[in-house]
Amino acid sequence: MIRTRSQGRPIIMRIRGIGAERKRESITKDHDMQVKIARRSLLEKELQTANAQIEALRKAEETIAKNCLPDRRRYIIENYGWLTDEEIEVCCYPAYGSDWENAPYEKLQYHAEELKHVTSHGLRVRSKSELLIAEALYKHGLPFRYEQVYRIEKYTVSADFTIKRSDGKIIIWEHEGLINTRSYLDWQRKKAEIYAMLGFYPWDNLVITYDTADGNIDLRIVESEIRNRLLI
Repeated sequence: MIRTRSQGRPIIMRIRGIGAERKRESITKDHDMQVKIARRSLLEKELQTANAQIEALRKAEETIAKNCLPDRRRYIIENYGWLTDEEIEVCCYPAYGSDWENAPYEKLQYHAEELKHVTSHGLRVRSKSELLIAEALYKHGLPFRYEQVYRIEKYTVSADFTIKRSDGKIIIWEHEGLINTRSYLDWQRKKAEIYAMLGFYPWDNLVITYDTADGNIDLRIVESEIRNRLLI
């Protein structure tokens, strides 16, 4: 399709055929076709503008949330000190993620004072390694629940991260930090047995990562697990 001008008005022409057999058909007088072309051009431009605005708003929201989190919590505590920790979390941090992620679930209530590390979306976690894993999950757009409780028979366990993959499959992610502590490792082995009873297996829907001997985490391993096990 080509465009030329005649007396200041564009002439839109459609070319059919190849070589000498080509035939030009003017659609300048085809009002419906002109309207469709104009409307398509307008919608494409509006879509580009909308996408640019969405991206700008997303970045602005992240910046505002990151800069305001400490002040939000302090303000609520100073002025509404009778609220529970859970109610304070709701006040301070807007909901993030999917309906599944934000739906009520049984969450571990053990030593809440140990939840000292705050993610960029306001979630409080127990360790820097868990914080880095959470940020990696955010980056890849993977919805998750933190410390969801599971029960079977006489056992109760809480998963560090329960993740819902894009195909709907549920994956549990356990990160083991205190690898130099015998009692901790014994419990992690028992925990793996309980997960098996619940239907979670390392070769299928259970991810297990570890801190290094000096207490650090290798983010290359985290990214590898996400790309190979969680992204479809």
